[in-house]
Amino acid sequence: MTALTLLPFMVGDPEGYWFFKGNRCIKTDRAGTKTLAGGESKITAPEAWPIFQGTDLAEGNFDAVTWCAGSDAGYWFFKGDMCAKTNEEGDEWLEEPCNLTDSQSWPLLKDH
Repeated sequence: MTALTLLPFMVGDPEGYWFFKGNRCIKTDRAGTKTLAGGESKITAPEAWPIFQGTDLAEGNFDAVTWCAGSDAGYWFFKGDMCAKTNEEGDEWLEEPCNLTDSQSWPLLKDH
């Protein structure tokens, strides 16, 4: 992989960091010396986010990804006017892909 975009959505995760480019991703340990989660793969691979298969987010090219801690811990993915939230394992939706203004998490956006 070349010209990766690091998206810091592993905040608070002691394991490492995910990197994205197009529809590919790779996870490294925190030292950046080893690959985790099976190495480089498609975003929809079983060791990454298989839940994205068949969605508008399956091709990646995310604008932002962020970690959300707390009782509903998981990952927010943003692309254009779309958003989605998965659980920590990336295999369940906490919020299915939708338009930002339709998100249950930001009802204020409906008015703007």
